[in-house]
Amino acid sequence: MADSIDFLRNREIKIYKGDIIVRKGEVIDANTYLKLKKLNLVRTEDKIKKVIGLTCTFIIAVSLLYYVLKKNSRNVVESNVYFAICITLIILNLIYVYTFNKFPLIVYLIPFSTLPIIATILGDRMFAAIITFMDMIILSREEFWLFIMIAMTLAAIYKADKLTNRSDIIKISLFLGIFQSIITFSYGMVNQMEITLIGVLIIESVGSGILTGVLTVGLLPYFENTFDILTDMKLLELSDFSHTLLKQLLLKASGTFHHSIMVGALAESAAESIGANATFARIASYYHDIGKMKSRSFCGKSKWWLKSAQQDKAVTKCINIDFSHKRWIYNGKRE
Repeated sequence: MADSIDFLRNREIKIYKGDIIVRKGEVIDANTYLKLKKLNLVRTEDKIKKVIGLTCTFIIAVSLLYYVLKKNSRNVVESNVYFAICITLIILNLIYVYTFNKFPLIVYLIPFSTLPIIATILGDRMFAAIITFMDMIILSREEFWLFIMIAMTLAAIYKADKLTNRSDIIKISLFLGIFQSIITFSYGMVNQMEITLIGVLIIESVGSGILTGVLTVGLLPYFENTFDILTDMKLLELSDFSHTLLKQLLLKASGTFHHSIMVGALAESAAESIGANATFARIASYYHDIGKMKSRSFCGKSKWWLKSAQQDKAVTKCINIDFSHKRWIYNGKRE
């Protein structure tokens, strides 16, 4: 059979639409085998070698990814954010692999931008860029799809870094869908694709943006609550003066409310000067005296007598607490 295949290899093979090449149970001769091979329906690779190769590649890629992230985004990797991003990565990769194998054209509908958006919100830009680009290298099977993913990742990270509330996620997603459509249209025109095919890809690109928004809005609160992640977006929501606690503080202790605002401004400036999280410092200051709503007596100075045992002798200490400025005075000595 091998000699017959070599003889037929250079011959022109004509396969017409509707031709039945082989039926179940029939013997495959040299001519039929060559037709199947021309149609890429013959698999000659060793599956065991392929699995071993893919496993080694995956281990190397994951190890390299962990090393790079550990070096550049250590705080993010050691926090719960890393687990949330891993879940997102697994979900998107499963969707991608299944879709690409079953429906290659629908690959443009995959909400791939969900990964960089969530990674930027939960972590930082460096973390999002590293983990997304590493994933792209593993998944990309064609140059154009790789180019689209790179462009979408950069746009998603840039936009997500400026998010202030959750409603902006939908706006960003629509922008990314339109942006992907423009790239797809340009590529299709340059490569002289059929207009109908370009139209289908544009519709899928817009749909990808919509799905990105839906998936991001759905996953983000789940990750924040499940993994106890405090994002800047959540902090900014707490800074809204229409928040129930802040409104109650304003009504019940207006002086304390204005004091908290001033403390927040001071804390923000101090945090910026030392490179700390200024947003967290400011918003935490808004709530630092929230307990004064419970009892008005907390607004002044109070005394407690605390008893403690020291060398089997009862020692009584007077602690004078100034709630307004958080100064503790032990036996007349300020600490």
